[in-house]
Amino acid sequence: MTRSEFASAIPGFYDRLLEDLTRVCGSRDRAQDVVQETLTSAWQNICQYRGDSELLIWVEKIAYNTYYDTQRKWHADCVPLDAAANQIPGGPLTDVPHEYESLYKAMDRLNDGERTLVHLHYYLDKSYEEMSAVTGRNVGSVRSGLYHIRMKLKRLIIRYDTISQKKREKRA
Repeated sequence: MTRSEFASAIPGFYDRLLEDLTRVCGSRDRAQDVVQETLTSAWQNICQYRGDSELLIWVEKIAYNTYYDTQRKWHADCVPLDAAANQIPGGPLTDVPHEYESLYKAMDRLNDGERTLVHLHYYLDKSYEEMSAVTGRNVGSVRSGLYHIRMKLKRLIIRYDTISQKKREKRA
């Protein structure tokens, strides 16, 4: 693929990458930074594209690798949500549990690789083969990884729901 062919494909990739990475990054500004770095890296390395997969899959793989690299830099700047809520005068905004609070807490406990698999499968509806191409893992590893992630989430959600129930009972 030539750089001019790649340049003509970029407009179709930009919006999709930005949407996907906004969900992963949690911030549109950070997602824009990752997309910019991704497209720059893809442009510089277009000669390495072998055509084994769709161009978008190749670019998505670069995007997730770029995200992981930048995540390490950003991690030092992050304040956990619970800690931020407790810094608000008067404590957290609400004591009423949100319907998906346990799921959100459980998702926060996943590592980046696990969160990526969940995002690709459940948010982007990627096939196992596409997920394999993006993550660089074989299809069997992707399938078993998702199974273990679901079991981990189930255990965590049950634990968080139990803790939340006990807190509500104490208040009552």
